Amino acid sequence: MSDLSRALKLFTQENTEKAIKEYEERRRNPRNNKRTPVNKSKSIGSECLKQFYVYVLIDPRDDVVFYVGKGQEDRIFQHEADVKRGAEDTAKQKRILEIINSGQTVKKVVIGRFDTHMEAHSVEAVLIHWMYGKGELTNIASGHGVDTIRPKGHLENLPGIDEPELAYCERTKNNREKNDIISFLNEIKELIERECEVTFDGINTSNDRHTYLVKYIKGVRLAVVSHHTAKRAAAVTIESLSGGKEHKQRVIDICEQTKLEAKDKGRYGRIMPPGSSADPYAVMEKFKETLAEIEKVF
Repeated sequence: MSDLSRALKLFTQENTEKAIKEYEERRRNPRNNKRTPVNKSKSIGSECLKQFYVYVLIDPRDDVVFYVGKGQEDRIFQHEADVKRGAEDTAKQKRILEIINSGQTVKKVVIGRFDTHMEAHSVEAVLIHWMYGKGELTNIASGHGVDTIRPKGHLENLPGIDEPELAYCERTKNNREKNDIISFLNEIKELIERECEVTFDGINTSNDRHTYLVKYIKGVRLAVVSHHTAKRAAAVTIESLSGGKEHKQRVIDICEQTKLEAKDKGRYGRIMPPGSSADPYAVMEKFKETLAEIEKVF
């Protein structure tokens, strides 16, 4: 018998004897059968981990959470990697650079895992707004559904949360006019058309939750999209022309050839990191960057 075989045999024998002794002890002393609670989550190395997760980045110098994110695969590690490659434009990247220059490493903690990206989006938004507070983080994007998430520290009754007010779609539709979203997008339209010699195809108001400044190009809809919030901010995306498989595939194809990232199985795509801005000039720069990527595609 080889040394390995002897070791395996001994290991098995010892563990079996230990298990028998523990079982007999529990039978003799049933009052001692209370077990210490254990985390039943699967190990990090397991292939059975749920695909989507929510995580936080922590500054090791004071143990303060400075960023909340949602991701899959190795997304949690990409922020630090981007900074090491030279990115230092956003508040998050500047914070990471300070940590690296201090000789330390960003703490990365997965808060939870989920079956769908929508579940993860919901938890991410609640952590950003209620748990930590948007103003205390370096996040640019506010997360999904923020209009119906209570801000940190706000305990008074709020419309849309405590008070019924209007149905959700009716309320967001009314916010288009209330927050003068059309005027905001027209300001962006005039700026981009003047500075970039681009002509838009119009403003689309068919969606009660969003308003789109649209240009059709390369089989997709290049859009400046605004949620109907009081902040009056806009982001730049490419959208599939319909929910059809062939139109979503067109978005995916463009993203695979550029630095855009496809989302929601090709329903839309955008340059990462995502974010909206209330500054028309910042929106224009993101539009120019996205347009330049699309124009690379034949």
